[in-house]
Amino acid sequence: MGIVVAVALLVALFMMSFESACRNSKYRVCTILGVTFVTLTGAWNTCWYGVQNIPSFWGTAALLSGVFMLFTAQFIYLE
Repeated sequence: MGIVVAVALLVALFMMSFESACRNSKYRVCTILGVTFVTLTGAWNTCWYGVQNIPSFWGTAALLSGVFMLFTAQFIYLE
């Protein structure tokens, strides 16, 4: 699952870097799919892995990265 989370982080970074392309109506479907992917991965990372493994370092890292992925997906969607 770590590879999936890394891909979701890269998708979010790409979408944040090219906001003007994401706002274009031509790429609206791709933007919605990307936001959905980042949101679902962030929710899994936060709610499933992060909360269950909070005492460990990787649980805390998953919790924080999941929360930031959710914030980023919301920011991209609202733009």
